Amino acid sequence: MFAYLAAAYIDHGSWEFRRPLSGKGAMTQATTSVPQLPIAESSPSVRWFGPYCSVVERNGTMHVFVGGTLVGQFDPGARDRGARNVYAVTLAKEPTMHLGQLAAAFGISEEYLRQLRRLEETKGLGAVLKSRSEASGGSRRTSAKSCTRCSQPA
Repeated sequence: MFAYLAAAYIDHGSWEFRRPLSGKGAMTQATTSVPQLPIAESSPSVRWFGPYCSVVERNGTMHVFVGGTLVGQFDPGARDRGARNVYAVTLAKEPTMHLGQLAAAFGISEEYLRQLRRLEETKGLGAVLKSRSEASGGSRRTSAKSCTRCSQPA
């Protein structure tokens, strides 16, 4: 027989490794008690958009997996949405892709995905990388020089 019993069990939040006592009887004694480490709750949020294709949110970062391979990641809270847009538009080119599921997995509407796809078709993938203000032709703020009301004396 084995000198030590290889099995471990949980008893009141600690692991106890036991070995058999010599002699008759099936009694055991605790030889070492190790406190159980707390495990942080890091269960990821998984959004499937196709067979073997998913967007996994973990620790505030979105990870895009295709066929079990990480193809990219992006920050959903970042102001720059270029990386997310490129992944969505590129994956939408797959002929069997369900565009509604793809849009939902990336947290965008089907209409916005359609607009991104049209923008990519007309202006190229670089246009999808730009921010909304850059894509529409510049900043939405009006400068003091171009504002006629600002240049008039009071």
